Amino acid sequence: MNLAVSNIAWTPTDRLCAYELLAEFGFSGLEIAPGLFFHDADDPFNPTEEVITRALDEIHGAGLSLVSMQSLLFGVEGAALFESVESRSRFETGIERAINLAGRVGIPNLVFGSPNQRVVPKDMSMENAWSEATMLFRRMGDKAHSANTLLAIESTPAAYGTNL
Repeated sequence: MNLAVSNIAWTPTDRLCAYELLAEFGFSGLEIAPGLFFHDADDPFNPTEEVITRALDEIHGAGLSLVSMQSLLFGVEGAALFESVESRSRFETGIERAINLAGRVGIPNLVFGSPNQRVVPKDMSMENAWSEATMLFRRMGDKAHSANTLLAIESTPAAYGTNL
């Protein structure tokens, strides 16, 4: 069995200690939030090769590999699936930048959560919302496939602020 954990469980300052503990307890996988993993990059979704190499060397030294990415829309202001053409464009561009990063560093799985960015407006039918979401995520899934990754949609409850 392969064990994995998300790097949102510690601060970037504590990462090396965390990697040591993970290695000690037999973990081999790491799910990342790019803003934490590439904390020293100007843009964590477009880190330099030097930043990528340093971060990967740190985890590989502890016997860890990247297995997943979350926080796909981190730092994308005004992104929303259903609000407007502009907000949807920001949403799609944000997902694409995550897909591109996954392709660059070999992350096999992307987890889309973002409950606040997928709220269906009261004046939109759920049927229409599902239709639009399906079309967008199909496009994003095709892009993910081209980058040798998968796009998973996290099931989030209404308590997280979403209705989709």
